[in-house]
Amino acid sequence: MLGPTSTTSANPYASALDHLRDELHLVFLRVQRYIARYGHRMVQADGRLSNLYVSFEEARAQLGGLESTAPVATREGWPDVAASESAIMAQREHIDARLAATAASGEPVSLPLEELRQSFRLTDADVDTLLAATAPTLSVDLARLYTFAWADFAVKLPSVGFLAELLEGPGAASAAAPIAEPHSVLFRRRLLLTRDSGAFGTPTPHFHRGVLPADSISSWLVGRPGPLPPALSSAGRLWLPSESPQVSAILGVEPHLDRLRAALSRLGRPGGPAAIVLEGPAQSGRRSLVQGLAAERGLATLEVRASDLRGQSLSDALAEGAREATLRRATLLLRLDGLVDDSAWLAENASAIRTAAGRSGDGVVLLTLRPSAALLRQLEEPVLVVFAKVEPAVQRAV
Repeated sequence: MLGPTSTTSANPYASALDHLRDELHLVFLRVQRYIARYGHRMVQADGRLSNLYVSFEEARAQLGGLESTAPVATREGWPDVAASESAIMAQREHIDARLAATAASGEPVSLPLEELRQSFRLTDADVDTLLAATAPTLSVDLARLYTFAWADFAVKLPSVGFLAELLEGPGAASAAAPIAEPHSVLFRRRLLLTRDSGAFGTPTPHFHRGVLPADSISSWLVGRPGPLPPALSSAGRLWLPSESPQVSAILGVEPHLDRLRAALSRLGRPGGPAAIVLEGPAQSGRRSLVQGLAAERGLATLEVRASDLRGQSLSDALAEGAREATLRRATLLLRLDGLVDDSAWLAENASAIRTAAGRSGDGVVLLTLRPSAALLRQLEEPVLVVFAKVEPAVQRAV
């Protein structure tokens, strides 16, 4: 059972799971408030609560062993909205105090949720929404309580509407949760995904769409970064800093070194380029130089080969790549080599490439034998670096 968290101390967090337990208890309190607020929807004509997949006894036990002299199938003795609001405020203050104590302690404790906040520039409301959507994948108890709360046998995932009501603050003037906005950062950056539940292929309104977190987000929150998602696993590779070559060992790139180092330091930053295009023949040192310069800054390199994405949605794959690059602190490297004669394909997908450049926290670097004019126009003033053909003597030396 999800038990209450002590609010009498502000000890620093000892681990990521310690922090996550506190945050999940906050979600639990919000479910408690939701049931107090909207429990009337569960009442049947005879006054009993709807009993679908989760029994009243189980829900009562999860909500804290509530005592009541009334039959178990009624709402008498259940939490009220005011008590739930007070508990939510107290838990929020408790978490903030412990975060402050953790920062003041100077101990190197990794808190993945706070790292997500910083990497994706999330607001407090974004973080609350992400946790509420992810909670059923992290806690069986919360998954069961969610099922009890929405009281609908046809529902398999928390919907946008359910999560918006779950996060609704006190008073009619409370701000709407970010999940209510289809173009919020949570959906644009693919931290949360939606599923269309319409019958016979009919479009589902946004508020009725099911919501689930990306697998890598759930893994990240429990401190276990998972493998690359299926859309990237066959077309991409993550090069860790330790696997990247040293810049000093890469021959023939000296003319581009200072310019590219400066461009990469500003890539994706305000006032900096959203994309860098490296034009040149194969084996001219383009990829190695990007890997080496990224490693200098402590970044990995996520390489995605566009030629291996033919036949699938480039937009979806690049959106996944942009998320994974930010999540794993990597420079997103998109290889367009092999598409030199397919200028129509490049022009058709130039918009998707530009969108990926905007979504990636550190921008995107593109390798191409010869960029299409349409692609350069879409990228809006990228940094273009042209690598010369490598002389055979240099290739032999390498």
